[in-house]
This record gives sequence, structure tokens and C-alpha cells, in this order.
Amino acid sequence: MTALYRDQRQCAICHTYTTFTCVNAKFVFDDLDMDGRPYDMSLIILPYWVQQCSKCHYCTTDIRINTPQAAEVIKTAAYLGLINDQAFPYLSREYNAASYLARFTNDYANAAWHALRATWKCEDTHHPLRGVIRQQALDCFLLALQHQQPFAPTLSEQHLIIADVCRRHGEFNSARHHNQKAAQLHPTDATHAAINIQARAIEENSMQRLARPQI
Repeated sequence: MTALYRDQRQCAICHTYTTFTCVNAKFVFDDLDMDGRPYDMSLIILPYWVQQCSKCHYCTTDIRINTPQAAEVIKTAAYLGLINDQAFPYLSREYNAASYLARFTNDYANAAWHALRATWKCEDTHHPLRGVIRQQALDCFLLALQHQQPFAPTLSEQHLIIADVCRRHGEFNSARHHNQKAAQLHPTDATHAAINIQARAIEENSMQRLARPQI
């Protein structure tokens, strides 16, 4: 099964058609980082998890789907400022805009993933503001958890992701707290192995990328 395919999609806001390279939702990535990033394919896949309408600049995972209040939000100076913010790489701008829109509509789970993917792009270019975007991702993950908006298959996995975002942000006490919560919530064998790796990295004050173990 191929990971990518081409598709013409109509914007739910302005009805303009744009052709995108899309990620096959059924494609399974074998190697992942602790925070869900495809370990070897991220540079290939990352540009295709967000779409921007070629006319109205609506940014989201799939422009065929209307986000509540999007028609109004995408016209605001705050949203357009993110689209045009030269301080960030182009792809990060799209993710930042998508995250802003999702957070504006209280969709904290998607806001978190968009912000985290913006962070991945900033990391690839060693961007000095990558920590700012990671903090935004962390804030949204915590809000998603608070509002019971799932962003991973199990609650244990959700705490593990937050632990990794905290650790990579240098917040080791918070990382330890969420990693311990993940361990208490009946993790699968694979998740339990990841929790143990995460625990060692936290105790070593490591902020490096970690691959999930293959179980």
C-alpha cells in the first residue's frame, strides 16, 4: 500500500479546487518516535498532513471539511499574520495557522497535533523558535486531556505523548509525572516498553528524539 496519492479537493469555504499530495489514512508507519513522528519518513510525509486552499488560505488537515467559524477566522489579521509570518519556515506557517484555527474552535486535540508538526519542521531546520511552538503544542495537548478530547488510542498513550513533549521541552518533572501516569493506566506491552525507555531518558535529562521500541 502506498503512503501518498494525488487528489483534487474542493475547499469547503470558498469552493475552489486545489490538487494535493495526500497521505493514505490506512497506511501504517512501522517506525515512530515517542511523539508519533514517523522516524524515517517524516521529511517525506510532513508536507502532506496539512492543506492550504490556493485561494482563501484555509489551512487544515482536509480542506473538504468545514471547520466551524473558519470562514470568519481565516479573514482575521491574526490568522493571516500566521500565514505570512516570515519568522517561520513556510510549512510551519501552514501548521501554525491550522493549529490556531483548531484552537479557536476548541478543537484542542487537532490544534496540538498541528502545532507539534510545526515543531518537527522547525527542528529539522534548527529554528530558534522551535521551543515556542513546542510549548503551544504542549498547552493544547494538556487542554485536550482536560476536555477529554482523545489524541491517541488509549489514555496511557496520551500521557506518554505528553511526557515526551515535556521531556523534549526540558520540563523533566512534568515529563516524569505524565510518564508515571501512563504506567498506571494499564498500558499495552508496547506502550509499557516505551514508558521504560522514556523513564531512562527523563532521569538522564535527555532532550533527544527517541524511537518507540518494536514489540
